[in-house]
Amino acid sequence: MLTKEEIEEILSNCFVVEAPMHVLVTNLPLVHSKYGRAGGATLHFFRGIQPSWRSDVVILGPEATGETLLHEAIHANFMFREVLTYPLGKILWIGNRIRRNRMLGLRMKDVKYVECSGCMLCSREGLRSLRVRVPEKGKVTHYVRIQ
Repeated sequence: MLTKEEIEEILSNCFVVEAPMHVLVTNLPLVHSKYGRAGGATLHFFRGIQPSWRSDVVILGPEATGETLLHEAIHANFMFREVLTYPLGKILWIGNRIRRNRMLGLRMKDVKYVECSGCMLCSREGLRSLRVRVPEKGKVTHYVRIQ
């Protein structure tokens, strides 16, 4: 599970994508059930989700990595489909790791997040509006970017 400091460091070292305004991190898997042609439900597990109707929100699951964060940020910024986003996310992640190792802590831009505790997206109704199902025992941490 990514921490706030890791999210800030990854997005600070990436010059191509703009950091999303809201980052939600959950400790339970992100699951979506889809009915196939035969009528049986298949489960799809995601490391991260970016709602296409909200370009300022990224949702990360417990298995999310830095590459997942960049992948979902590309979806949020450019609205690319998986065909372009998957290789671009890998290329940016490799560049991010090289830059982080060679620049010795220097950042390209300053990205800061604070933990939110009382906005609409933090509530169960807010998550339902994003069409994300998190059980009652699940914890969702919401970070908001400081301008």
